[in-house]
Amino acid sequence: MTARNTLTEVPPYAVEGAIKRLGQNLRTARLRRNLTIQEVADRIGTGMRAVADAEKVEGDDRHRRLYGSALDL
Repeated sequence: MTARNTLTEVPPYAVEGAIKRLGQNLRTARLRRNLTIQEVADRIGTGMRAVADAEKVEGDDRHRRLYGSALDL
């Protein structure tokens, strides 16, 4: 039996807070640029759900990195 890494299940409190702030910052940046979720999704070549998840805690880090890159375009 292999050992389970609990960090993959629930991130530490500080990490979870940082992820939440990042999602809020992504949403703020999108709104300041007057972009819709669909427009950001089109820029990064993904679906609206991935963008919405990136703005929430449910999104994974990969979506946030792509999303942040799209806002630089």
